[in-house]
Amino acid sequence: MVGPMSSTVWERGLVVRRPTMQQVIGENEAYFRNTHNTSFDGVVLGFVTPWNHHGYDVAKIFRGKFSFISPYWLQIEIYADKGYQITGLHNDDMNWIREVKRRPSAKHKVKVVPKLRFEHWERIHIAELLSYASKWEEFIHQLTDTAQVHKYDGYVLELWEDLSEENNEILDVFVSYLCESLHKFNLLCMLIVPIAISNQKEKFNMENFDALEKDVDAFLISSYEFSASDKPGPNSPIQWVRGFIEKLVPNSRVNDLSADLVAFSQKRSKILMGLNFYGRDYTVNGGRNINGPDFVKLLSSAISQRRIPKVIYDSESEETSFEIRTKSSKHIIYFPTLWSIQKRIELARKMGTGLVISELGVGMDYFYDLL
Repeated sequence: MVGPMSSTVWERGLVVRRPTMQQVIGENEAYFRNTHNTSFDGVVLGFVTPWNHHGYDVAKIFRGKFSFISPYWLQIEIYADKGYQITGLHNDDMNWIREVKRRPSAKHKVKVVPKLRFEHWERIHIAELLSYASKWEEFIHQLTDTAQVHKYDGYVLELWEDLSEENNEILDVFVSYLCESLHKFNLLCMLIVPIAISNQKEKFNMENFDALEKDVDAFLISSYEFSASDKPGPNSPIQWVRGFIEKLVPNSRVNDLSADLVAFSQKRSKILMGLNFYGRDYTVNGGRNINGPDFVKLLSSAISQRRIPKVIYDSESEETSFEIRTKSSKHIIYFPTLWSIQKRIELARKMGTGLVISELGVGMDYFYDLL
C-alpha cells in the first residue's frame, strides 16, 4: 500500500513490539490521509538535507505536524580577505520555503530555521572569534543580513561541539549575546547540544543550560548513534535520553509551589529530544547509517531467498533489531519501528519536552501518523 489512507497506523494494528515483515514491507509507505492531524502537542522540528529529496516532500505533505523545519543548507566559513561568509546558499529554494510556510490552518504556521555549521575552522579562528567583540559583531552581521534577504525565521546553531574545547564560560557569554542580537531582528536562536556516550565527560551540562536558558529558544539534543560502529547496539537507548534530560533540568527542581512548577515546565519545554528516523546496519565491515528504502530492500531480498529475518525487541532500550542473512552477507540492523517511536513520543510528553527528527525522508512515511 502506498500514499494516503482512510485509516491510521493505530487503526491498522501496526503499532506493535515485533512487527511482521509483511507489515513493514507492505505498509510503510501508507499514511493517514489527514496529514495535518496531530497527536503530539509539543514542539516538533524536522531536519531536511539536500541529498535526500524525499525529505523536501515530507516537509510539505506533513507540514501541519511541524513547528519548525531546519534545512542543512548553510555553513559559516572564514576567509583571510573577506572575513566571515555564509556559504551553501545555492541550496536555498524560495519556492519550497513558501510551500512549507503555507498555512495548513489559520492557527498553524511553520517556521524555517536553517542549520548553520562551522566549516574549515581551526583552533586559532575559534579563539579569535571568542576573544574579540568586533568579531562577534562581524559574525552576527552575516547572520542577520542573510536571514533578512532569504526570509529565514532564525537559525539552528551547530557550534557547541567545535567551540566548547576552548572556553566554556566565554562560549556561554558569546551564545547569549548572539541570541540576544538575533532576537532584536525577530529571529529565533536554537542550539544543538551534544550528549556524552557511556563514561565520556559531558560537553554541555546543567550549568551551561542555566546560563543560556533565558536567551536560547530551544536546545536540540543529539540523542542518537549511541553505539560504536564496531559494536552492534541500539541507536538511542531510551534510558540514556531520559537521563540526559534529567541532568539538564532535574526533577528535584520542582516542588508544590505553582511558580516553581511553571518555571520547571518552561525549562523542560525548551528541550527538543532527538528522534532518529534512520537506522544502523552492522556487518563484518562495521556499522553505517541505513534509510528506510534500503532497509526494506534488504528485508525483501532475504524473504525472497526464504531467509526469514530474526526480530529481537529489547525492552530496556525500547528498540528493535533485525538479523538479516542473505546469500552474500549477514546484517544486524537497529531500525526504528512504530512502537519504538511511540515510546519516545510518550517519553517526550511525560517529560514535557519537544521533539527534533533526524531526518525527514530517511525513515518510513507511516512514522508521521504518530506525530
